[in-house]
Amino acid sequence: MGNDKDGGMMMGESISELKYWMWFTMAFGPANPRKWNALPYYGTAKQAYEKISGGDLSHVSEQDLKGVKAATMEKAEKMIEYCNSHNINMYSYDDPDYPERLRQIYNPPSLLFASGSLKGLNDAVVIAAVGTRRPSRYTVEVTERICRDLAQAGVVIASGIAVGLDSVCLRSAMHARGKVISVLPCGLNCNYPKENADAKKVIARMGAVLSEYFPEDRPSSAYFRARNRVLSGIALGAFITQAGIGSGALSTASFAAAQGKDIFCIPPHELFNDEYAGVIGLLRDGATPVFDARDILNQYYGVYAHKLNPDADIFKIKGDRDLFSRTEQDKSESGKQPAPPPKQKAPAKKHEQPQTEESSDRDNSDRDNSDRDSSDRDSSDRDNSDRDSSGRVFISNVIDSDDIKVPSEHPIVYALSDDKKKILDFISQNGTVLFDEIVEAASDIDDVETVLTELELDGFIHTLSGNRYEMNKF
Repeated sequence: MGNDKDGGMMMGESISELKYWMWFTMAFGPANPRKWNALPYYGTAKQAYEKISGGDLSHVSEQDLKGVKAATMEKAEKMIEYCNSHNINMYSYDDPDYPERLRQIYNPPSLLFASGSLKGLNDAVVIAAVGTRRPSRYTVEVTERICRDLAQAGVVIASGIAVGLDSVCLRSAMHARGKVISVLPCGLNCNYPKENADAKKVIARMGAVLSEYFPEDRPSSAYFRARNRVLSGIALGAFITQAGIGSGALSTASFAAAQGKDIFCIPPHELFNDEYAGVIGLLRDGATPVFDARDILNQYYGVYAHKLNPDADIFKIKGDRDLFSRTEQDKSESGKQPAPPPKQKAPAKKHEQPQTEESSDRDNSDRDNSDRDSSDRDSSDRDNSDRDSSGRVFISNVIDSDDIKVPSEHPIVYALSDDKKKILDFISQNGTVLFDEIVEAASDIDDVETVLTELELDGFIHTLSGNRYEMNKF
């Protein structure tokens, strides 16, 4: 619940209901599945508060007693006030704008916090796109193109926010002016990861930054794993771009499989390279290989054609795989809305926990645990001059102006356009500058605002109050 325009908390009875869900989440913890065992016995979140406050702890497990006793309505109301003052939308499990797909999974979040809006998500084609922090150049280039084409076609790209392929997926979609969602393993006001702090603001403007954790909660290994079930849960399918055997991206794939979602993978560049071994395993188990965006779009076109953009470039490709040429009957039927999924109350106890313990070494979809020495890798698809000692992808040798004060190491590989170089040059030489000053200095650039948005997303600049911009400090 948030505001009248974007959904979320509104005035009136909904505030009264929200405070009980806030208390309920505080009492049991954000990602604790045991709360869904207790709720059916008490009834609603309000009834749970009333009965537990009255001393009925009969259905509270021993592990949860401390948290339940510490939670108070005063704390819940203060948290709501905090969120309102920080423009954080709140969506309880009963909120009409709570993502319907999340209601269907095992252990759905009882409360969601969001910067941005979740409106329209229930009827959108959402794909969770994830991968390693340390991708090959091949995977970066393929991921950029596929996510761009998906976004142009109307697909919502959901991901984490880590440096690496998460950033590539989100950035590529936003460059195509698509809608994006980032699901965090921490609170919305936690400065994690520092490299993408400014990008969160851009993501919120073009979609939403989402978390089930309280705004100032710090990340932990358990939070990363729990986050992955939410990331796959809001999507129709999971797109695993690159993953080694120990990659946390496989945790997202595991949750997706347990939730009955589709799984897609980019075919590996090298069959015997361990850095692709995770996706090879998924492909062996039946994941769909993705050679271009059509391999994903074809899965959903029949039901969601009315949500896709028929003018997207990917639909104009002709040849023996022209999957999207439609007859007049197809066009008339594509406008029909798909039947909504059945309404579901608190998750049934019969649901089983997704089989993820077997991969307990993959605690983090934002972390790739395959920290092998880079000297042991001899991949022809990468230029190791584009990597630092930790193996992260960064920009180097793509800016030919010595005047631009941009670090030689940057978390995303992307050849800057002349327009970007010109604006970066102006900002770096003048410090903090007004938007109007940039427009005047770059009068030959048609869409300065778009270029600034992309530079902000790429991590070069950030916005200040008064419509001002300045370079990031590295």
